[in-house]
Amino acid sequence: MSRHIVRRFAILFACVALAPVLTGATNYAAGRLTRTAASSLACIPTAAIPSLAVIAMLYVWRGDRALLKWRRRTFAIERRAATLAVGWLMAWIIGSIIVAHLVGGWITYAQGTAALFAFLVFGPIGEELLFRGLIWDEARAAGGSAARATAISVTAFSVHHLFLHGVSLPHVAFAQMAFAVPMGLVLIRLRRLTSSLWPPLLVHVATNLPAAF
Repeated sequence: MSRHIVRRFAILFACVALAPVLTGATNYAAGRLTRTAASSLACIPTAAIPSLAVIAMLYVWRGDRALLKWRRRTFAIERRAATLAVGWLMAWIIGSIIVAHLVGGWITYAQGTAALFAFLVFGPIGEELLFRGLIWDEARAAGGSAARATAISVTAFSVHHLFLHGVSLPHVAFAQMAFAVPMGLVLIRLRRLTSSLWPPLLVHVATNLPAAF
């Protein structure tokens, strides 16, 4: 195995293993610092800005920045991507309504302005740069097939949602993992179809929107 492939594997392993650290631990450490510096800065880690900053720096260092450009594809590809996105969002909304009916109320995941920004803006941007950007790219560059890269990206994305709840494992954590798998597959497919991170990012935000209020 060449030194290049070994280095790629090392970077890939670091990205996957440190995904929870890049989000939870980074924001937690920033929260401790802002509390000691000024209480008015406490909204910064709550909005997931520190973790986004770290992920963005890694992406600029290793990622394909061309993925941030919106490039028009053929009509057939754009139609397939649009059909996939609309189909997923319709299934998501119907599923959310069914769950709300079963549990007796709509479930919200964000409380407060800073948390809303984390849930709808900074969190999705960071996750797309990390899971559909860095981890996918490194998995492919390390010699993995598209199916293997997809499996690594989706697994990392799902486990990341489990770690959002700390070391405890409430039912909502497993519920998030259950929807994170099909969601990860859809977002990876959009990234592959369009060669851009913009479509999966927009679908990611639209998916989070019903549970934001």
